[in-house]
Amino acid sequence: MKKLLPIMFLFFSLNFYAQESWKPNREVQKTTFDKALNALEKSEYKETMRHFYYAYKMGIDTELGKLALAKFDSILTIEKTKLLKGIQGTWILNEVGSNWGFEKINSDSEEKQLVINQDLISFYENGKLIKKEEIKFTEATYFGVPSYTTFDYSDRQIWNYELKDRKHNKNENVLHLKNEGYFRENGVRTEISCGNTEMYYERIK
Repeated sequence: MKKLLPIMFLFFSLNFYAQESWKPNREVQKTTFDKALNALEKSEYKETMRHFYYAYKMGIDTELGKLALAKFDSILTIEKTKLLKGIQGTWILNEVGSNWGFEKINSDSEEKQLVINQDLISFYENGKLIKKEEIKFTEATYFGVPSYTTFDYSDRQIWNYELKDRKHNKNENVLHLKNEGYFRENGVRTEISCGNTEMYYERIK
């Protein structure tokens, strides 16, 4: 029971924060908006979008709230377009694992590939198509902020797609996939915070 107390405290603290963050507060709204502008100057787009969205929710009918939403929507559209353009191509599985460790896949093997276009993600094994997923952006993350890097799969799994440097790679030729959670049948989102399945793919076309 003692081991459960810190976990329960953290859970209720997160819920409390999620609820309190939406209460109208003009001063906090302005501070949050300024944080978004500061993050934007540093090209930290996820932080920028998070702060703009919170600033909007703190006063959806205020002028600042409307401005925050407009800026959020603009960046969201740009980042979605940028991601879709960047991940299109043919990818070969290179590593599989989690934060507990990764297993290197034979780089000479082409057994498992991804082919991504504007609308579809196609999974191949040994040259045979085994699954297709329509590209559908996740509407909300854990704290309610719309995402531009996560996709909903047909089996209700949520996967994050990001181009990342890996070791000596500096040309965005590595695609990182991470299972973020899944949606239950009632539509409630679950979140995986540790031991997430992760995959690294290398671009071949």
